[in-house]
Amino acid sequence: MANTGSYQEYINTFPRISEIENMVQFCRCHKQVYIYGTSDNSEYIAKYLNTSGVPIEGYLVTDAERYQFNIFHLPVFAIDDLSNQESVGVLLCLADEHQKDFIENTYKFDIFRVSEHNCQRITNCLRPHGVKMRQIEINVVDHCNLCCSSCNHFSNLVEEEYFLDFEEYSRDISRLSEICSGNLKVIKLLGGEPLLHPDIVDFIKVTRIHFPYSNISFVTNGLLLLKMGNEFWKSLIEYNVFLRVTKYPIGLDYAKILNKAAVFGIINSNLNNSGHFSENKGHMIKFPFDLSGNQEKYYFINCHHRIGCTVLRHGKIYPCPQIAYIDYFNKQFNKTLNVTENDYIELHKIKSYYEIEEFLSNRVPFCDYCDIKHRYHPLNKFEWRKSAKDIEEYLWS
Repeated sequence: MANTGSYQEYINTFPRISEIENMVQFCRCHKQVYIYGTSDNSEYIAKYLNTSGVPIEGYLVTDAERYQFNIFHLPVFAIDDLSNQESVGVLLCLADEHQKDFIENTYKFDIFRVSEHNCQRITNCLRPHGVKMRQIEINVVDHCNLCCSSCNHFSNLVEEEYFLDFEEYSRDISRLSEICSGNLKVIKLLGGEPLLHPDIVDFIKVTRIHFPYSNISFVTNGLLLLKMGNEFWKSLIEYNVFLRVTKYPIGLDYAKILNKAAVFGIINSNLNNSGHFSENKGHMIKFPFDLSGNQEKYYFINCHHRIGCTVLRHGKIYPCPQIAYIDYFNKQFNKTLNVTENDYIELHKIKSYYEIEEFLSNRVPFCDYCDIKHRYHPLNKFEWRKSAKDIEEYLWS
């Protein structure tokens, strides 16, 4: 997110949370709630609400015999059959242009109009993604040579060096390739700081072998780039890897790095973007926890991690880095944020890519700990700074 405009554009790809809060309150004020509408949006909203602990009785249509729902199965009712029931709420999941016609009819139900924006965004967040849309990230190392406040990989809390075993990675990336036919949208090699790994070129090479068609992104803080030998730089060219340097305001000579990259003919990078995090207020954010484990379930819909930051770690697919690396947080702060077998899927036990997508399209138990509501709060932003390794860096305040 390079600037305020792009950040706002990014947020707009998710449902409006204030409308969701009102929708949930509406549902909880009625004994029975139904969804009116026959598109996929209706079914995904039913799935979303039931997943969030907000029960939906079924779908309302004009003629129950004409419709069959295939995504999230609930009973189907003819709207005229329920016209005399009391305390009935109806979520109207129609395109904006059709909602007015419905409301002008004589039905006596309480109506909540779900905006077309939220209908579409909820559906997009829950619909399984195709293989060419999925992004997977892998920590090559967990430790780092920079200590960033609120790091959501908890690299600032890693006390001992941890290097990913190459043989283990080779097995995992090979199996992932089999499942995905070598055709994921993006694979991100990062950390921690991936340049700390002595075998980093081998990781780059084997990733390209197994994913010949995917975008491979190498994410680094850049501190070691000028010290890297020719083999590393040549590997970026040979295996067509995008070099993404996260530009912190730490006095690094990015122009010099750009010049060195140019010597090797590397243009596949973001080095020409000279902006630092501190120059783009709002870019650095906390990823706050709700340590009570009582976070309202419906907030999970606005988490971008399931889509953009899915993690492969030790043969398991996690929806987000917080789950994958929570052991570092627990150890540092003497907490017990629990990861269950329902918070990940085992790569070597599944038979198809669809199983990954079906898993990632659902809420997991660990979401109870994530304070998603405040993650995207307008005041949750700060300029880059070093970590004090204080738990306040991971709590909303």
